[in-house]
Amino acid sequence: LKAGLPLIIASIFADQPIWGKIIERKGLGLHIPFNKISSKKLIKAFDKVMTKEIGEKVSTVSDRMNNEDGLGTTLNTIE
Repeated sequence: LKAGLPLIIASIFADQPIWGKIIERKGLGLHIPFNKISSKKLIKAFDKVMTKEIGEKVSTVSDRMNNEDGLGTTLNTIE
């Protein structure tokens, strides 16, 4: 997301399915469980994430991520 690219999450275990669903729900990409992945599903996923709507959402998130000062905010909070 920081690079301004939509995501396709191919989850395998742990928290990956959770984050994949969050990314999909927010319209920033798609989630495909690894055990259900196929070439057809992957091609459809690439087509879907290349839409203008998803591109605009990803661009907005990327801009916000690149303009935040995470370290500065953390230091101010701790102090």
